[in-house]
Amino acid sequence: GCNCASPNEPQDRAYLFVRDGPMPAGPKNVAVLGSTGSIGTNALEVIAASDSRLRAVALTAHGKLGRLLEQAKRFKPRWIVATDEAAARKFDWSSLDPETELLVGAERLLDVVAAKEVDIVLAAIVGSAGLRSTRPNVRVNSRFVTGRGPVAL
Repeated sequence: GCNCASPNEPQDRAYLFVRDGPMPAGPKNVAVLGSTGSIGTNALEVIAASDSRLRAVALTAHGKLGRLLEQAKRFKPRWIVATDEAAARKFDWSSLDPETELLVGAERLLDVVAAKEVDIVLAAIVGSAGLRSTRPNVRVNSRFVTGRGPVAL
C-alpha cells in the first residue's frame, strides 16, 4: 500500500541544494534553513555524526529562538538567522558566541543562501518560504533534490 499522507495532513518537506562544480577539500559547509524543526534537527544530528565532513555554517528559525540559540552554542555556525523580526528584537541574545553573526529578518535568508562559503543548502522551511529563500542558490548552478521526511546529507 501507499505510505502517503492525506491532503489534509501537514507534510514535512525539505529541499536540498548542492553547488555544482568541484567541492572544496575538507568539510562541506551546510546552511540549515529551519534548523529548529524536525527535519532541521535531524539534519544537525547527521552533521554532528559526520566526523567533521559536514559543518553547520548557518542555522535559521522563525519562532523557536531559544532552540536556535542552543543549536548555535553547540554547532558554532558563522551565521544564525531569526526571521521573525519582532520576536528577535525581544529575545536575549547575550549568550550568543561573538564569532556567530546574528542576522534578523526573512530577507537575510537570501544573504546566507547566496554566500560563496555555503556548499549545501537544506531548506526545511514550511511552505513556499523554503523555495523563495533558496531561489538565489538555484541561480548558481545547483543540483536540486526534494524529499519528504528526514533528509540524509
